[in-house]
Amino acid sequence: MTQIPEFVAGIPTIILIMFSLGLSVGWLLRAFMARFQMVSYRTNAQQQLDQLRQQAVQLEQRQAEVVTASAIAHQLADIPDIDQSVLPKLFAQNISTTQDLLRHCSESSAIIQLAKTIGVEDFAIQRWLSLADLMRIPELNAEHALLLEATAIYSIMELAQQKPQRLAEKLARQNSSLNILSDLPTESLLASWIAQASNI
Repeated sequence: MTQIPEFVAGIPTIILIMFSLGLSVGWLLRAFMARFQMVSYRTNAQQQLDQLRQQAVQLEQRQAEVVTASAIAHQLADIPDIDQSVLPKLFAQNISTTQDLLRHCSESSAIIQLAKTIGVEDFAIQRWLSLADLMRIPELNAEHALLLEATAIYSIMELAQQKPQRLAEKLARQNSSLNILSDLPTESLLASWIAQASNI
């Protein structure tokens, strides 16, 4: 009987060892890839969670700004265009603040009716409403509103569309001829007004 050389006899063992090593390496690679994917998934999930938290904080800040801006109410006497003799007539209609005026005159028909009731032209009430709307912004008083109106900015919506630097230039130009304000608002204050107007 022919004797099988030792190296030939050991081939099955070598193949078995190599196969076992291949399986082990394959499982190790799979485990590594699975762990890598899990870490990547957790990282992405954490990043998304952080973004959602930041968005929630920003939303809360914006809501707080809206509530603050919406809550600003001035006495009607603060609007320079409203004659003192008209105030009692407005009070009789339960209108004593700028908020009351804005709420009462939310529709054109209400403006016309109020004008008839208190004996003024409806365009006068429209001007009061314009000033009252602008004065909803904190730290924006009647004089500021008058100067904004002189630059053809009649509402919060129009204020929200402005650029701080450009608006500062327009206000300075108008104020030099009208002399409404002794101190003009800074660009940073204008930027704050614009930001708040955008959130109302």
